[in-house]
Amino acid sequence: MRAPKEQFRMERHREFLTVALGIVMEEGLAGLTMQHLADEIGCGIGSLYRHFPSKDALIAELEREALEIVNTSCQVSQSHLEDLVQARAITDQRLIALARILTATRFWVAAETVFPQEIELSRRMFTDPELHMDESDVARVLPAALRLLDMARQLLDDAAEAGALRDGPSIQRAVVVIAGTTGVLMTSGLGRFDDALFDGRGLASMMVHDLFLGWGADPDHLSAVEDLIANLAEHGHLIPTPRS
Repeated sequence: MRAPKEQFRMERHREFLTVALGIVMEEGLAGLTMQHLADEIGCGIGSLYRHFPSKDALIAELEREALEIVNTSCQVSQSHLEDLVQARAITDQRLIALARILTATRFWVAAETVFPQEIELSRRMFTDPELHMDESDVARVLPAALRLLDMARQLLDDAAEAGALRDGPSIQRAVVVIAGTTGVLMTSGLGRFDDALFDGRGLASMMVHDLFLGWGADPDHLSAVEDLIANLAEHGHLIPTPRS
């Protein structure tokens, strides 16, 4: 059991993060200032600085938590895929390896349906030119970001080793998939002009499909994997909450 003082500190810490995330979603990173956050909560700014020494440290903690939530959900999604592979008695290692990496990439495409705030925060981290972090803030976020990137790299390596894809630079491919889908998904912002043309999720899924074809995936295997992913999505297992 935690002492009441420590429990209060943890609850206060959580309150700061929750309200800060709401401000970022409403007003962007530029709208989040330490004074604004203190005013929203109704506390002295000194209390806020005891938890976070700077705005950048606060944003770094928001980003770290967002990435941890997304990472955990992606891992749960992979466990659901393994259950489905076993249930269908799939033994072709090429198909299994391709299913793992394509499920991970499709997870990233659709994750905003379950984690809209976390995904939006991640995008703003990449696109906001006013955001600057010192080495200590970067060190706080980097491990979670690298875990996500390394998961994609390992799955791509496994797919190449199984013969599902041609050999290639897996870390660069991982960056292409993550950065490419992130960029294409942002075209949804133009949906107010033509929602059929600027369907970010549809375009991102098309891009992922074509990437894997270009990297040597068998079209029939891709079709079979799409069926598995559709099953995961139908049962809420493609983008699970970490506790599901």
